[in-house]
Amino acid sequence: MKFTLLEIVQDILNDISGDEVDSITDTVEAEQVANIVRSTYFYIVSQKNLPEHKSIYKLTETSATTPTVMTLPTTVLTLDEILYDHKVDPGAFSGGVFSGSAFDVTEASNFTPVQYMSPNDFLAFTGSFTWDNDVVDAFVFTGTEGTHDIKYRTDKSPSYYTVLEDYYIIFDGIHTDISPDYALADLTMCYGTLKPIFALSDSFTPDLDATEFSLLIEESKRAASVKIRQARDPIAEERSRKGWIRLNPQAENVDTGPAYKQYPKYGRKN
Repeated sequence: MKFTLLEIVQDILNDISGDEVDSITDTVEAEQVANIVRSTYFYIVSQKNLPEHKSIYKLTETSATTPTVMTLPTTVLTLDEILYDHKVDPGAFSGGVFSGSAFDVTEASNFTPVQYMSPNDFLAFTGSFTWDNDVVDAFVFTGTEGTHDIKYRTDKSPSYYTVLEDYYIIFDGIHTDISPDYALADLTMCYGTLKPIFALSDSFTPDLDATEFSLLIEESKRAASVKIRQARDPIAEERSRKGWIRLNPQAENVDTGPAYKQYPKYGRKN
């Protein structure tokens, strides 16, 4: 079962002989418990890469001065995979690529995985592009250690990308018939972990599977007993221990099996 924050706080207060409350703001003790639940929640999330926090999202655009550079949204923790829309017939979009800032989704999309390349390999790869034709361009990338010229192709959608400073996503090219000035968010489809939220409100329900609520409650009881009552709770400790054991094989609702593809984690640090 899933519970609201108020229900969790009431359960914990009952176990540690606290006062009855109708809101987490009724007493200082209730607020303390709510904050313990919040910190416990983020601790659990940080220890386990829970699948309920994974989703698809788009990268963030930059500008024409950095045409192949995109950034991770502030709501994102990890980047597991990038797909980029190559479109079926790039030439068909020349001269009228998009209306406003959004692509016409009815146009034939062709989202294709973009392969990660280490910064050293990527810079060596793009640095080898020659200037003997008009399909190579360059821009100035400004990082924490100064500015650097980075080459890119203008006749192809991205095949490779690298990550600099755990934040900047740089592609090896953009097709200017599809994206005339710079890589656009609507052309990206990414998969990774999103930052969970936790609202200190009575009706808030933590984003966990129903089977994980027991672990959250028992871990919170254990912490509240020590922090507020200065006493250990052996029952909560034992239940918490069992909850951590159960969490390992039960993290995913859908059994993805041994063939499940694990992608490297290139994303914002926790």
